[in-house]
Amino acid sequence: MWAFQNARAGSMEAKAIVKGQRLGLEKFHPGPSQKMQGHTHFKNGVLVNLLGNAVRFRHAFINDIYSPELIVWQRKRGATPKVKKYVKNGVVKHMKGRFPVSKLTFVAVPQMADDDDVVEIVVKNAEERYLKQLDHLVDRLVKDFG
Repeated sequence: MWAFQNARAGSMEAKAIVKGQRLGLEKFHPGPSQKMQGHTHFKNGVLVNLLGNAVRFRHAFINDIYSPELIVWQRKRGATPKVKKYVKNGVVKHMKGRFPVSKLTFVAVPQMADDDDVVEIVVKNAEERYLKQLDHLVDRLVKDFG
């Protein structure tokens, strides 16, 4: 989120304030772009365009777990997961253990705003806006007093 604090008569300081959370990988044109159902092919995973480079997350998948929107997830891996037991018709059954999932994210909006390319564009647009505003004020003064 961008917020702007304009300069005032008492303080000539102007600020651009940037706030934001980390962006999910689903915002960066993932492939495949649809929900991945059934067995996820880990060797393929999800291909994401990050800053012009195609990056493959081999153990990622796209699904709508915990949310109605499609999100890029990855199953946490490590030691053997806990295997739960339950009784069905007097027989002890073992549930297949599943590792928990985590949402894959990239940089936050403030980190992207601090990128040199973004700073150049913001400074250029700020200069143009300042000159346009100054021309407008000068024209008003000349028109009023001229």
